[in-house]
Amino acid sequence: MSQEGSKRGGRPRERIYLDDDQEAVIAKDILKRVEEVLSMSANEVAKQLHVSPKTWRSYKAVGEPGPPPHAIIQLEALLSESEAAWVPGELAAAWGVEFSDPSNPQPVVRSLKVGRAVIGLVAILLIGTGIRIWLQARPSISDEEAGQLIEIYNKVVYDESRMREDVPAYLTTSPDCAALSTCGIDGALFVSGDVIQAVCYATGIEITNRFGEVENPENYSSDLWYGVEYKGTFGYISEVWIQDAHRGGLGLRECIPSG
Repeated sequence: MSQEGSKRGGRPRERIYLDDDQEAVIAKDILKRVEEVLSMSANEVAKQLHVSPKTWRSYKAVGEPGPPPHAIIQLEALLSESEAAWVPGELAAAWGVEFSDPSNPQPVVRSLKVGRAVIGLVAILLIGTGIRIWLQARPSISDEEAGQLIEIYNKVVYDESRMREDVPAYLTTSPDCAALSTCGIDGALFVSGDVIQAVCYATGIEITNRFGEVENPENYSSDLWYGVEYKGTFGYISEVWIQDAHRGGLGLRECIPSG
């Protein structure tokens, strides 16, 4: 199992790649059962995860990276709350996501191969010993100071119908500066699927993902920036590089400039 992306506060939030073909097929099959068990459409599940239906479909496709650990946790939480028959932890076990502390649950991703036998063993242990795994969709974020988790969508227009991954997105020291060489923060680079924590919003220079005059349904321009806490530092990122569901300010407070 391999991972790709950034980490915040030591908690992995990367999308998970499964190295073994059989392991991947098993894990994807379990993921595909989620809609049926929850009696939800693909669009409804995507909405619960705050991702696009296209992203949810890619999670289920063999050969594509799976959901990030926090999405696996959220799905397990939804499954545990449903009245349908579901072995607690089955989805998490298939993707190698464990929980470090039941009193303060956070995902821990182990680099191990999980096959059908391991999934069965985990299920037996959970049922036989009555272990209760406390699951949650994401860390509790109930006030303005704590902020909101936002997912990177680092894509620019390729043609009339397609988008492509751009060079890594990055944090800047000011919403009025967008040049990496001038105001970029070292080590704060992101690709699509990474999840970071926004704590406020600000108005700055307008950014666009357009390519010339090419018309694309995902063309987007905005002067709204998020203030982000990341690995002990603070910086800004344009909402243009954020998933559509996480744009618009999210009810956060306005950033207060230092000095």
